[in-house]
Amino acid sequence: TVQSGLNMMIRLATRCPFLIIGAAIMAMRIDLKLSVIFLIAIPIIGVLLYGVTCWTIPRYGENQGKLDNIARHTRENLDGVRVIRAFSRQEEEIASYREDCDVFAKRSIAVGRVGAILNPASFLIMNLGIVAVLWFGGVRVDTGHLTQGELTAFVNYMTQIALSMVRMAELLISFNKAAASAKRVSDILAEEPDIVGGDAALDFQQEQPVLEFDHVTFAYPGGGEAALSDISFSLLPGETLGIIGGTGSGKSTIANLIPRFYDTKEGSVRICGKDVRSYALEELRQFVGVVPQRASLVTGTIADNLRWGNPDADTAELEQACKIAQAWEFVSQTPQGLETPVTQGGRSLSGGQKQRLTIARAMVGAPKLLILDDSMSALDYATDLALRRALAEKMQDVTKIVISQRATSIQHADHILVMEDGKCVGYGTHEELLVQCPVYAEIFQTQMQ
Repeated sequence: TVQSGLNMMIRLATRCPFLIIGAAIMAMRIDLKLSVIFLIAIPIIGVLLYGVTCWTIPRYGENQGKLDNIARHTRENLDGVRVIRAFSRQEEEIASYREDCDVFAKRSIAVGRVGAILNPASFLIMNLGIVAVLWFGGVRVDTGHLTQGELTAFVNYMTQIALSMVRMAELLISFNKAAASAKRVSDILAEEPDIVGGDAALDFQQEQPVLEFDHVTFAYPGGGEAALSDISFSLLPGETLGIIGGTGSGKSTIANLIPRFYDTKEGSVRICGKDVRSYALEELRQFVGVVPQRASLVTGTIADNLRWGNPDADTAELEQACKIAQAWEFVSQTPQGLETPVTQGGRSLSGGQKQRLTIARAMVGAPKLLILDDSMSALDYATDLALRRALAEKMQDVTKIVISQRATSIQHADHILVMEDGKCVGYGTHEELLVQCPVYAEIFQTQMQ
């Protein structure tokens, strides 16, 4: 819409004003007294244009918001088409979508009707002006102050002004839409990120802790009570931390604070001895490899997706990452291997295949700290075991955080953090927690039974 408005501005806004001004000057040279007629008509049209503009611009902005609703509804229906069919909600969704479209149509028609007034109203005013010119011009011809040829030229100039004013009215309608859309674009471009990186260099040393949580407390903006309360632990290079707990206990929140998807409210998160807020975001997130809960892939090939971790990775590195992540088993069986196409969102792959590819993608970046945020939930127990063994053998120097609902996935970790309602209720090894932490013992015994 902005592009269309800009095109109209270039084509008409640079031409119509010169035609109007030029025609007005030429008409005034013929007969100054008769020129009073269009000097009255033009301001009337200007007031009309101003009034319509003031009314339509905010309405066009609201209509763009209604169009957003239609786009959102379309996206949700396409993404959730299987859920809609599973619950036989087709008719309800069609009715809801039709309602959104009807609201948008009614509002667009209402604004369009007001905008449509401009052309006929401008023509009416200018044609009434031409009638007045013919009337009073005829009188001046009779009195000898004006010739018939000059009156004809005067009428032609008035017609030229009328046509140019109508084009300006059309331009104004297009400009109103473009102005409303441009404001929405500028609002997005004007947004500044809340989290800004520092400028400290990240210096990794084997003898100091890779990660430290120092009495960290955090609450999501507008989320009320704290999601984390007074969390403290530290990890040395090569160590593995397992995090377990019920749904909503704060496990993923811990993972989100490390690469600074959010900032702590109290306490500090330190990597290599310095607060994460002191590092540049790009350098910090190259150091930390994150495998999120929801496996997300993009359109392209498997190799394209894996190279998000490292754009310069060669085929051997991609293959090695796939082998560690237990993805090479199915990748090698496809006719095209790493060049196998991936559809939007990875819909051509199963849940377990997507999870293994996202793990491989993080490994391609060669992170020093790897976070697996419940990213093995779709794997069977045999694949889960093979993945954990490969991580222990092939990535001994990498510090790992494994978040899982399965006690078997973390029981061999160097440290285990047990979370409940945002608080740490247990910290130690598997054997220690079975004795000291009733929450962990209950989780383990329930799953083993």
